[in-house]
Amino acid sequence: MITIVINALMLGGLYLGWQLEAYPTSYFLISVGAIAALDVILILYKLYKAKKEIAELKARITPTIKLDYDEAEGCLEVIPVYVESTSKEFEARTKYNVKWLRIKVTNESSLPVSGCKPVLVRIQRKGSDGSWKPTSFQETLFLPWTMEAEGTGLDPITIGGGIKRLFLLCQFYQSSKEIQMPPGWPSRFGAFFEAGGVYRFDVAVLTDGPTATLLPIVIEWYGNWNNVRVYKDKVDSPTAP
Repeated sequence: MITIVINALMLGGLYLGWQLEAYPTSYFLISVGAIAALDVILILYKLYKAKKEIAELKARITPTIKLDYDEAEGCLEVIPVYVESTSKEFEARTKYNVKWLRIKVTNESSLPVSGCKPVLVRIQRKGSDGSWKPTSFQETLFLPWTMEAEGTGLDPITIGGGIKRLFLLCQFYQSSKEIQMPPGWPSRFGAFFEAGGVYRFDVAVLTDGPTATLLPIVIEWYGNWNNVRVYKDKVDSPTAP
């Protein structure tokens, strides 16, 4: 558009010079100045546009993993579990409702990211003063991908560009007053949440390249699977919401 305006001014100046017997110097200087100013604007606009396109291209080709919690996308879902009877005298199945707490992982770039492994890095508990207090959890534990992923369990996976995956953080059983952690957890954490309270789980995803930003998940748990509250917290929040 700017190029068209510049060309129009140049043609206008030539036409004006042809129509006038004497082309005033002031007209000439004004035309030259206008064309020069528009040339500068055109150059600056093209530089701005090129910079923007480079930034967009860089964002598309730079592997970027994002973690999020969204109940609308299956991050907290009730799934029935059937337990087969071990008795040889009769066949029976017992149904339990289980809430699955899962974290969404999105590759926001157009390139695949390999070696993706979800990990729990810290657990804190809300103190009486409203601040987060450290717990006896002093280790790093890998978390399993769910069935939506290409491969399950603790094996690292590759997430394609623009693809979303889910990994399991914990479960809430209808028949239990404890938070059920994924298989592989040390047995000493079996009764870790019996007392109930407000807990903050810091999770991340390790990769062969960039590491996802830490995502803090708050769980309000008092032994009732149906009344559990789950929500995101700010990474740098020193106090519980």
